[in-house]
Formats: sequence, C-alpha cells, structure tokens
Amino acid sequence: MPLVAAAAETRDMAARLLLLTANARTPAATPGLGVRDEERLCRYTAERLLHRQARFLVQHGLTLLRVPILPELLSSDTGKPFLSLPGLSLSLSYTHKPFCLLCQTDSGTAPAIGLDCLSLRADFLPPARFFSAAEQDILDRLAILSPMALGRELLRRFCIYEAILKAHGSGLARIPADLDAGKTWKRIGNARAWGKDYAWRLLALEHTYVCLAVEKEHEAALRKAEVRTAS
Repeated sequence: MPLVAAAAETRDMAARLLLLTANARTPAATPGLGVRDEERLCRYTAERLLHRQARFLVQHGLTLLRVPILPELLSSDTGKPFLSLPGLSLSLSYTHKPFCLLCQTDSGTAPAIGLDCLSLRADFLPPARFFSAAEQDILDRLAILSPMALGRELLRRFCIYEAILKAHGSGLARIPADLDAGKTWKRIGNARAWGKDYAWRLLALEHTYVCLAVEKEHEAALRKAEVRTAS
C-alpha cells in the first residue's frame, strides 16, 4: 500500500463517528453541561426541553465514547455548540426531537463535522434560490413526474447542503456555486465548499432525512458511523 494511502487510512481509523437520536423516553440532561447558555439560546419552554434532551444525548454519547473527563458544552457567538476538548467535535440538529453527532479522534484535533435533519412530514420546502440552475432543471423535470418525489428531492438536497455548510462553519447565508448534492436520490457522496472537500452520508430515520458530513480525509469513519437511540 502506498505511504500516502496508508497514512489516510490511519487517520480514518483514528476517528469515530457516533449519531444519537432521541425517543419518547429520552430524559433531559442532568445539571452541569451547557446550562449557562440556555436562557440566551432558548426562548420557549418546548425549545428548552429540546435543548435539554440534546444535552442528554451529548452526555450519553460521551459515555459511550468512554471520555474520561466530561468536557464543557459551550456555544459560539452565533449559537453554534462545541465541546471544550480538542479531540471531540460536535454537531446538533432538531426536528420534533434532537439529533446529536459526535466525533472522537486520538490524533489531537477532531475533524470538522456537520449534521442536519429534516422531517419528511413537514410542510416546509426549500426555496428555489438555494439551488443552481443545473439543479433547477433536474427539479423541474422531476416536478412533472411526481410532486411528492420533487418534495423529497428538495429536502434531500437541502439537508445535504446544510450538513456540509455546518461542517464548514459558513451556514446558509452564502452557498458556493459549485456545491452539488449528486444525482437524484443519492445517499452518499463528496462535495466541495469554499475550496474544502467533504464527504456526506444521508440516512432516512423515522420519516426524517438525517445527513452527516465530515472532512473528506475521514470518509471511512463516515461509512462506519454508529447510530444509537438514547433513552
């Protein structure tokens, strides 16, 4: 095996991805993890419950990863959560329940990751301005065949975009012109955003699209990502 390929494989093996979902039995977090930012981030009681359940997912995930010291859950000025240990990265997303993606690495600094989830039962459909002209041609042809299929494809592409841009840290304010979610219905692929390569994987869990994105050099870890329900 070439040395470059061997080094890339070693980096992939060093990273572990863990996706956690909630259910009706998922409790709220115990005190001590990220509570200080709750009042600023959550205006409504229902929203605070989701954030407390998300903190429980983080706590549960850290236990599964056997993290010896509980890190502090912090938030940036834009509200993006992160963990205080460099070997851990985190991304959260919400529909009617929270989802949590954790990445652990023994290489010192965990790779950037992104997570997004969209309910297939929601009334929301992404506006056309989020898609390139080439994509809109594909979507227009799909609309002729099936409005339901069009809705699913819109959500698929938008979910992938959000996960990638979360991993990049730029958000939806600006979408790179060359960002591409691949062929219709594709569930795994690669994409480039602002000169950085990412790998993504789309799951369908309980009528919800869930997309995981990670830096391209950790693509193997993405394929081996574990999915757990915390309750």
